[in-house]
Amino acid sequence: MEAGEKEMCCRLTRQQSNERVRACCEETVRVPKQNRTNDFELDFVNERRRQSGKEHCERLLSSRCLAGARAGCALSASRRCKPSLFKMLGFSRSNGADDLCTWESREACESTHMASCLLAVGLSCTEYARDTCDAAYTYNAPTLNR
Repeated sequence: MEAGEKEMCCRLTRQQSNERVRACCEETVRVPKQNRTNDFELDFVNERRRQSGKEHCERLLSSRCLAGARAGCALSASRRCKPSLFKMLGFSRSNGADDLCTWESREACESTHMASCLLAVGLSCTEYARDTCDAAYTYNAPTLNR
């Protein structure tokens, strides 16, 4: 069976043939199984495959969350560390003690704020990934014995 055919087969809904769904998806990591409410839930071939799927899910969600957070933190740091328009044009009354117009000081400010922002959001992304994948990979049915 080709990859595209397997993917199409595994997308079958519950109105279609249960035998075809089971035969097709037994070759993949998880197997749909009808529960009491006539919906499908995931059954895994063994606990090791369920755990590896859950770990992959957590890594993927966490990395995507961190990528989005990195972009948000970069924008936030850039906004926070930009000098005022008056300082940029030279109309400031300060005598240069707090000069954010230099690239070095602005870059240092941005890197400090970026690091603190990423540190704060890193734990949140990990918790979000764990909670989301726990809900998707937790089931009450026993694993299949093979």
